[in-house]
Order: sequence, then structure tokens, then C-alpha cells
Amino acid sequence: MKKRIIGCLLITSIVLSGCSLWKPKNTEDDRKPMEQNSAEFDWGNYQKAIYQDRTLIKECNANYQKDISAIKQKENKMLDFSDCKFEPIDEVKSVSVLQEQILDVTPEQSVNTIKQWLKDIHKEDINTDKEIRDASGQYPNNDVDENTDSSDYWPAVADHYPDFKTGSGFFINTNQCHIQMGAGIYSMSDGAITRYLGTNGMAGLDALGSNSEDVKAEGFVSEMKDQSWELLSGKVTVDEGAKIAKRYFEEGKYFPVAQGVTIDVPEVSVFALKNKYGYDYAIRRKYEGIPFAYGDYGQRNLYDGYQVSPDVKHAYVVNDQTVSAYVGQSESDSLKKIGKEQDSIIDCKKAVSILQKSMATELKINVKRVAFVYCNCAFGEEQNETSDYYAFPCWEFQGENSNNQEYLHLYVDALTGAVYMYGNQIEQ
Repeated sequence: MKKRIIGCLLITSIVLSGCSLWKPKNTEDDRKPMEQNSAEFDWGNYQKAIYQDRTLIKECNANYQKDISAIKQKENKMLDFSDCKFEPIDEVKSVSVLQEQILDVTPEQSVNTIKQWLKDIHKEDINTDKEIRDASGQYPNNDVDENTDSSDYWPAVADHYPDFKTGSGFFINTNQCHIQMGAGIYSMSDGAITRYLGTNGMAGLDALGSNSEDVKAEGFVSEMKDQSWELLSGKVTVDEGAKIAKRYFEEGKYFPVAQGVTIDVPEVSVFALKNKYGYDYAIRRKYEGIPFAYGDYGQRNLYDGYQVSPDVKHAYVVNDQTVSAYVGQSESDSLKKIGKEQDSIIDCKKAVSILQKSMATELKINVKRVAFVYCNCAFGEEQNETSDYYAFPCWEFQGENSNNQEYLHLYVDALTGAVYMYGNQIEQ
């Protein structure tokens, strides 16, 4: 669960059968890695690496329960599925390779969005000329001493508007409320949590999770949905809170949700607020019914020219009306299909076989969860907001490495058999 892990580590105990990202399309037993001229994603090489011997998706669905039984019954030296939950794949109808196109917010869009948001949360008295600041580095920060309000360190947008190149990075952070622009609204707090706690801190702490660390329960929404906790407005079930979050983001009030995208709310943490409680939900995208891999914050190290970039978003619900704070990726980033849709994939049994052959022999993973997802990756020597992101249809395997304290996230591309990975250090 989200609260059990800290940071992210490069997985060095798993060894692929070569240093390439893609595998050739000859037989699965005598494959040799393709040579890549650079770490950039190469669509031509990807197409050459697509398996010819794939299974129709409708047959994967029909045989899924039988495949799960076979996987659990087979003795694998390195993969233990005895305590594993296999997520359903009923919504998988076809798959594509997707390219994510990051939304760029103009200075005018950013300022207008912030002003409209302040009106909507009834904070029109905020002095926007003074309080809207820029953290993008487009203009030098102000010289301040240690006794100066920390917000004054950042240049006021009004001092340089409209000469900014982008509005991504504009923000407000006061005791009353917080908002920061990214590709859309990256984070916000309407101040409800801070007001209830009666603190003098900035409302941005609500969005960053600093006021939700006293966790009383956590788990999958599907398993906790009927639990009811006393929020600031009265009792609300976990399922009702999840629906509030889903509606909030799917409404796309300030920036429309990208075509084909819906919202999924897979996990929840219940946290204490004095004698009341709040819900911290994990939010992720689904594209045409297939969820994106999701994770949590922490350092992700570059591996072999790529970096897995899971959806990371927290939404905080403390009443029966709305999301009071959130932080994370925008649902407005468009997703472009690269090449033709595919109606056949590597099935789950074959994905397990590929994964096992790619792993170091001394590794032992207690697999906790298997799902079919889009795995979002950035390529190149350095990843930043201008990087190209590609999402691949993958079988996801999550579990604990019994040889150390790593929780591993492993992805087998359902078209090429390529393996991607990252890991988290489990808290003691």
C-alpha cells in the first residue's frame, strides 16, 4: 500500500537477457537482444520486435481463469503466486502504443484559471497581484532574509506578466488556500483541512499530505468500500468518497479530461484529523478501459535509458461534497495512438515465462498482484517536462523480493515481451 514504501530504488538484482529495450520477433527460446543506436524510443525497432505468436484478446479473456490456475499450480523457482491477486481483464478489448502529449498552459490560461478557482471556493478577497507567484525559474527569485515570508522569495507574476513563456509554475500558497499550475492544475487545497485543524501553516501542506500522516486504515477501495468513517460533514463510506473523487476529476471543470480517459480510484488511506477523519485516495487514469500503472512519490532512478513513470496522484476527501485538496498528474494530457490497434497480445502464462527467463536465478519474488495496465515510460539520458512519454500495454507483476526489503514493480510488454521495472524500499 502507499504508506508502506519509501523512495524508489534501481533494481539491480534483476538481469535482462541483454542491454536492449526491445527483443526480436524470432522464437521465444532463442531470442537475442536487438541493438539500439541510442536510448531514444525507436518505433521502427519496436515494430520489428512485436511477437508474431500472440493470442487474441477475446481468447485471453475466455482462458484467463484457467491460466491463473495453471500459473498458481506450476512450481516456479523465482516467482511465488500462492498469495497473489489477479485483477480482471474483462475491459481489455484492444491495445495500442500511446504517446503522451503534455499540456502546456499559457500565462493567460494560468492566471484566468487561478482567478476562476478562487471565485469558486469563495476566496475572491485574495490579492492576486501579490499572491500569484512563479516557481518555474523564468525570472530570478527575490533576495529575501530569513525573516521574510517564504512566498516572497518567488517573483510575483504581476511584475512580469504577460511576458512569461508558460504559465506552468504559477502558484498561490497562503493559510487560506493553495493552488499550483502545471499541465493543468497540479495541486490545490481549498483550505478546509487547515481551517479545521486551526493551524497557522500554509494550505499547501494539505495537498502535500503533511496533514494526513496519522493513518488509521488503508487498502483497496474495492475491499474497504462499505467502511464508514466520520468526516468533517458526518459519516461517509469509502465508496461514497471514492465516487466524489471520481466525479470531481472526470468533470474536467478547468481543463477537459483527454479523449478516451476516465478516472479510477483503486486505493485509500483513512487518516485522523483530531477527532474526525479524512480519506486519501490514489487516483489514476484509465484509457479505453485499461488502467495506467500507478505508484507513489519518491526518487526513481534511470535504468538503461528509460524510466517507468506511473500515475501518481493523491486526492483528499474530508466532507460529503468535494475534493478538498489534491496533488498529482493532470488527466488533460492527450494520448495519441502510435500505429494500429492490436487485437492480440502475449497471454498471461507466456508473460510469466518471459519474466522468469529474464530474472537473475537467485531472485525470489512473492508476487502479490497481477494486472493488465498501460506502463508509461520516458526515454533518453535525462527525463523532464519536455521528455517524450510512451505508454505500452503490459502485464504488471508486483511483489516483495524475499531476499531484501524491496517491493518490485515489473512490467512485461504484451506486444514485444520487453521487461521494464522499478522498486520501492519497504518501511520497517
